[in-house]
Amino acid sequence: MKRFSKIIVNILAIVMLMLSCFSLVACEDIRRIAITVEVYDMETETMEERTLTIDLYRHLAPDTVDSIVALVNEGYYDSSAEKGELFFYTMGSYKQIMLGNFLYKDEGIEVNGNPPTINGEFNANGVIGSNLTHTEGAIGLWRTWSAEGSYSENDGYANTGSATWFMPTSDLSSSYDGYFCIFGRFNFESGSENNEIWQDIKAMFNNGITYYEKYEVFYTGEYNPEVENCGLTANVIEYDNFKEENISGLFKAEGKFASAPQMYNHYTINVPVINKENGGTKQVGARIVKMEVV
Repeated sequence: MKRFSKIIVNILAIVMLMLSCFSLVACEDIRRIAITVEVYDMETETMEERTLTIDLYRHLAPDTVDSIVALVNEGYYDSSAEKGELFFYTMGSYKQIMLGNFLYKDEGIEVNGNPPTINGEFNANGVIGSNLTHTEGAIGLWRTWSAEGSYSENDGYANTGSATWFMPTSDLSSSYDGYFCIFGRFNFESGSENNEIWQDIKAMFNNGITYYEKYEVFYTGEYNPEVENCGLTANVIEYDNFKEENISGLFKAEGKFASAPQMYNHYTINVPVINKENGGTKQVGARIVKMEVV
């Protein structure tokens, strides 16, 4: 009887150890991020602070998740009076909402540092891992491609993603799957806090230009692919003030530079801004206060 009891105890100990190991692996595979955001509520006409919770899938995209977590811990995605406000924005057509590489400061836009690039963990780059699809709720790592090609071509720019996220507002699976790394998701089930936040953020870009302003991003300098940022400087000005003919040293990725990264051609971003009528103080309508690993 004693021997039987000892066997049972040993079996239970092994089971508990296995469960413990499984729990540790699961925690290692999925990293949860809490994002404190401030979003304009159009019904109450006030800014409301809420918490958006997302899961990052390390077992599918380990290099990407490790890099993103490191940036979160460093405060890269946090806002402050000294640094500026990290905001959500759209670029070009309303396919996805983005964040990461721009800050709103002194009623202007600045570039948010120069974080290191990450190896592209997606099928077209020969990495089988992130099999998540580009549906609403997905979180992907934005990257560039050559100006003469497209994101679906193997042009040497698969590893240019660094810190900019994109979040589809609809299903992009038919075109994007396999060409970008989806490293996480968030649940936006109806009635959840995540869904309320997400719907309010999307609303900033769904009401014409009433709730956002347009800015033009362009690059100046001498192009040199052997140096940091290819020797170019990013500039951001209000859209209406951008005139190509008035900008000295404007770089275009075309002609003999057609194989240069597409990102260095100028492009428009839509920034959520409120209280801009009647001389009111401008304020970002959808911003991140801080991010933290939980």
